[in-house]
Amino acid sequence: MAEWLAKCIVLLGAGIGIVFWYLAFRLYSRMQTLPGKLSGSAVMAGRDITAGMKELVSFVATHGRAHIVGKTPTALELKLGGADFSYFFVKIAACFESRAGAAVFHTEADFQKVDKPFKIVMAVLVFFVMPLAILGIPLAVWLLAVPASAPAVRWQVVQVVQIVNFIWEPFVLYAIHRRYRMMGQAFLDNVTAVVTA
Repeated sequence: MAEWLAKCIVLLGAGIGIVFWYLAFRLYSRMQTLPGKLSGSAVMAGRDITAGMKELVSFVATHGRAHIVGKTPTALELKLGGADFSYFFVKIAACFESRAGAAVFHTEADFQKVDKPFKIVMAVLVFFVMPLAILGIPLAVWLLAVPASAPAVRWQVVQVVQIVNFIWEPFVLYAIHRRYRMMGQAFLDNVTAVVTA
């Protein structure tokens, strides 16, 4: 392999890595701007608070990912998440109140327990792991393999492909984080539709 071709391969690999790092940085920035809480309220036409509360408890009992943490006659506190609720969960608060003779249903989802660990891991990946790999691997190949006179050693520039091992993690992490947030939003929408119907 000619030296110019080896240099082109290294530069191409580093360039592709930098593009993926930029995309991962954009996902990190988007994750930072997401609101920590989502809330909503709806008027329950023709229903009283007791009937609404029964409907809410019934819905939560049939929903496999929600568990009741606290309950009062007009409010419910829930944990929404996967099978293991020890660390990643969405905290849901639902309550009823009476305003001007009409029952109003309020919901709020707190994503803090989901957002914080994902944001920390994403920051470590985007600001430490990815730059180290995207700059370190091509630099090592540039300094060690490209100037080598032996063709077998120069062919090691193809090892720049190892960058792939470091560029996929932020995208998977973002997808999992987005899934948790979508699950919380969908639960709020569904519970509001069931209770106010």
